[in-house]
Amino acid sequence: MKKILRLSLYASAFLVTFVSSEAIYQLNHPDIFLTNYIFERARTSINEGNFDKGLTTLNFGANLLINKNKKTYPNVISKTNSLKISLPDNTNLRQEVQKYITSLKNFKDLSKSGKYDYSRIYYDLAILAYKNKEEKLFTDFLEASHYLAPDLSYWTVELANYYYSIDQENPASEILTKCLTIEAPKKHCQKYIDYFSSQSPFYEPGFLSNEAEEYYKYPSVAIKM
Repeated sequence: MKKILRLSLYASAFLVTFVSSEAIYQLNHPDIFLTNYIFERARTSINEGNFDKGLTTLNFGANLLINKNKKTYPNVISKTNSLKISLPDNTNLRQEVQKYITSLKNFKDLSKSGKYDYSRIYYDLAILAYKNKEEKLFTDFLEASHYLAPDLSYWTVELANYYYSIDQENPASEILTKCLTIEAPKKHCQKYIDYFSSQSPFYEPGFLSNEAEEYYKYPSVAIKM
């Protein structure tokens, strides 16, 4: 009996410590707490068959972070319009997006920070759109991913690569030039400025997915679909 009581006390102490540390973590990282909550609301709506509401909720969470990033990176994020991405009814893309969102069992699996989680999700949605030949949605999702994490070079380079591939040199060059003003992604962006300026062939969209997987230590579900 004493042994059972002792084990119960140990278990209770561990639980209290865990809950307390989690609460402190959430208080110190309000972006993660808020975006985690919004994502769970979006996923719940999609699971319950209300796809449009779920995607609208997801866009709402993304807009919160993009608006915050506008203050930090005003030279990178110049657009003022709110993100309003929607998908056509009864399409394969819609089904794949639903499958992808519900496959993310734990939003924290992607955690680097709130903005990085969202940027990774929108990148994967961009790749799904591209695979389904929805190029307008592809650029919408990929641009959102770039705005959600301007200091993460993967999405910046992917977007520039795509613009170069469709002979849109001006926006491609502008994106990479602005990237050089941010310390963290500067070196990676310079690498691709040199690459593209040498008339090297362009890449298929999604070419940085393996590097992104390594960064997040989490596989891209969308790439595998």
